[in-house]
Amino acid sequence: MGAAPTPKDQEFTNTVSAPGRLVTTEEFEDIIVRQTATGAVVRIRDIGRAELGSQDYNSFGRLNGKPSGAMAVYLLPGANQLRASETIYETMERAKELFPPGMDYNIVYDTTPAVEPRSTRS
Repeated sequence: MGAAPTPKDQEFTNTVSAPGRLVTTEEFEDIIVRQTATGAVVRIRDIGRAELGSQDYNSFGRLNGKPSGAMAVYLLPGANQLRASETIYETMERAKELFPPGMDYNIVYDTTPAVEPRSTRS
């Protein structure tokens, strides 16, 4: 909490550990910040607001000069890059069915060709 982007006079930055996976702003606003000796609780919504935003504001995506989302996939050593690539292409095709009208995706950098086995020539 309190990390960028914030006003220059932001005084505090706090790390929040929460059980489970929070998804909506309402779930984040329900986090208890403090509990008094009498049992009264102070929640985020009582002292501020929650907004869903980027994990990191140090990078941004552009494709053909237009704003875009960017996603990178890094594999662990020993992972099967060919199978991972196939799965990513299949997953993106399925995900495309859920995109709003007019939205599309492009895979602009694929290192798989460097590791694909060469076809045998007769």
